Amino acid sequence: MSLTVGVDTYISLADARTYVAVQGLTPLPILDADAEALLKRATIALDRNYGNRYLGIKVSETQTLAWPRNYINSVVNIPHFEGEWPYVVVDSDGNPRDFSGLQPETGYAETEMAVMLQANVDLYAQPDPYLSQIRQKVSSLEEEKQFKGNQGYRVDPLYKITLILRPLLKTSTGSIPITRGA
Repeated sequence: MSLTVGVDTYISLADARTYVAVQGLTPLPILDADAEALLKRATIALDRNYGNRYLGIKVSETQTLAWPRNYINSVVNIPHFEGEWPYVVVDSDGNPRDFSGLQPETGYAETEMAVMLQANVDLYAQPDPYLSQIRQKVSSLEEEKQFKGNQGYRVDPLYKITLILRPLLKTSTGSIPITRGA
């Protein structure tokens, strides 16, 4: 078994091992075949969890991964040199990017997910609700809330992955712009 970057993975096994060492994560399995299997499973989970939230659209219908992308709503015209990809766009942070190739964040997120898989983390599990009980009293407008844990935050194993991928994800403010007619 071997990995093909851009076909069934976003990062090579050597680069994944380097990332794990630099970040101080639990090392991937020693056997290359076991580590490659984890990376492939992580790639599938990454695209299933985040594929519809990435900026742009797939370059072709036949590509197996969610990247590379075409970003069709570019409002930025950046001069380019002969032979360069002319449609440089901005990511969610406003930084110019060439989406025609693989992005390093996808490889990092894939590696982090492989480490999670190795630790038996369910990458498809719904996060636990942070609110465990609510009690309301209507007549005097009294409300009491009980949260899980002492901080009241949800346990979401993919929060770190979302932070890594944030520049590549569509921004959502949770609101819909409304315009008034004349």
